[in-house]
Amino acid sequence: LLFFRALRRYRGYNVRSRKFVRWVIGHGWHEVPAAPRSVPHFHINLLPDARKISTTRALMSSYLNYLYRFGERRVYGQIVTFESRRGEKLFERYGFKVLNRAEITKWKAFYPKSVYLSTVIKTLETAGPLSAYSPANVKRLINFRARRE
Repeated sequence: LLFFRALRRYRGYNVRSRKFVRWVIGHGWHEVPAAPRSVPHFHINLLPDARKISTTRALMSSYLNYLYRFGERRVYGQIVTFESRRGEKLFERYGFKVLNRAEITKWKAFYPKSVYLSTVIKTLETAGPLSAYSPANVKRLINFRARRE
């Protein structure tokens, strides 16, 4: 139904929108990496004024707490990543694990380097706030310090 509605309105779209529709039909369906089934997921798009670590952390903490309170034990997201930004270490710091990533070609005209769509997943251990100091990270930090001494 959505496909036919978009097809009917296609001529009314601007050039950029038509290019995106062509990408979705021609490439998007096979470039998007696999995602877990029956697991809640999130999308996050913040206005420039809201793009602060503290704001993002508070927003994600509220969402993860909500999921945990209602019995969910895992959550995933698909995030646009770059070689130099939003790497695996960033997600691991907050208890997410990168399941997979796939190069997305729709950005080629706008960005000279590779752009990826990464699937990240997190096991919800508590209803506590999102922290860079998850139990797994604290354990790693303790082991690291013990090895250094």
